[in-house]
Amino acid sequence: MRALQVGPMVALGCAVWIGCSPSGGGASDSSSVLPPAAVAPTVDSATTLAVTDRDWELASFGRGAVAPTGSGGRAPTLRLDAASGRAGGFGGCNRYNGPYTMAADSLVFGALAATKMFCHDGDSVERVFFDMLAEVRGWTVSDSTLTLRSAQGAVATFRAR
Repeated sequence: MRALQVGPMVALGCAVWIGCSPSGGGASDSSSVLPPAAVAPTVDSATTLAVTDRDWELASFGRGAVAPTGSGGRAPTLRLDAASGRAGGFGGCNRYNGPYTMAADSLVFGALAATKMFCHDGDSVERVFFDMLAEVRGWTVSDSTLTLRSAQGAVATFRAR
């Protein structure tokens, strides 16, 4: 890769333009400072941090129904990794992972990939779980309870592990 070379006159012109202002106040004068570029908001509130980078276990589907367990009597789980923007966990039969997008109170899961192990006692739970994740459009958290919502309302409740 070629390095960009800037001539001394261009460098001097840039330095003068950045350091000067009509009022003579230099770069510290707010009238000469260009506005910062628009930056997409990051999700770093204390509430969001309470949701990401921790393990959640499915407590119920819908509005209060007890969640069925998957293979081995284990409940499906969810973990949202903030650094990678990936979700993963146990779906009821297989391990899964895939991208997610979270902002303020919205949450959307991308295409999920899962292992393909056979298990007759968790397959139906896993299908319902994955269908539910595809419907998710938002979230709320209260204490140690995470509620995922679709456009129609609550679709699942998780408890922190």
